[in-house]
Amino acid sequence: NRGIAIVVIESSFIANIEFQNAVDTFTEDLELDGWFPKVIYVNAADLVVDVKTDITTVYNEDPSKTKLLVLIGNVPVPHSGELNPDGHSDHEGAWPTDTYYAEMNGNWTDASVNNTTSTNALNHNIPGDGKLDQTYLPSDVELQVGRIDLSDLPAFSETEEILLIRYLEKDHRYKTGELVVGEQALIDDNFPTFNEGFSQSGYNNFAALVGRDNTHLQDYFTQLSYNTSTTGTYLWSY
Repeated sequence: NRGIAIVVIESSFIANIEFQNAVDTFTEDLELDGWFPKVIYVNAADLVVDVKTDITTVYNEDPSKTKLLVLIGNVPVPHSGELNPDGHSDHEGAWPTDTYYAEMNGNWTDASVNNTTSTNALNHNIPGDGKLDQTYLPSDVELQVGRIDLSDLPAFSETEEILLIRYLEKDHRYKTGELVVGEQALIDDNFPTFNEGFSQSGYNNFAALVGRDNTHLQDYFTQLSYNTSTTGTYLWSY
């Protein structure tokens, strides 16, 4: 008994029986893994505060047992804060954070930050625009949170709908042992001389997950294809 999992699904494709079957299989796999899924449908055009209200309503039905939040599809993306985590001065502003949906009792506001200096309008954050003020979490998150979102991927010829169905079907094959992936990890370190040691998170996590001897320095694009890989498949990559 792992607890209750809230599954939020963007509703654009629910009329497609193939998509609905893939979603049903996903929730069934959650059940077989010990979760109790509760499904919510939202629209891509919904306000993030309304999506949060829907999530909070389900969470409050049984807070002590609700542990997981899964977002499927183009669920509205919360943006918050006044920060530039990559260090570039022209990137300062609000950044995406699904932790807004996973933090159940903190005070989130949209009243104080007023910053439009970023060259990307997605980072702009002004009072009342639907983007939150908080740069740091107002309190600890209550839920594990993950997103399966294949929208806005113009490099693919397939539609978001097809990509989502394929992903969910692949996820099912992996969970049921039909798709077997090598217990190894790949690191493609393109910043080896920077003092920050950007790839340290890859090394630290992969050594713990698959062992140091199973962590390899390789080129990401030539090694991660099932058609061209020369050394097998990888469970993790950085």
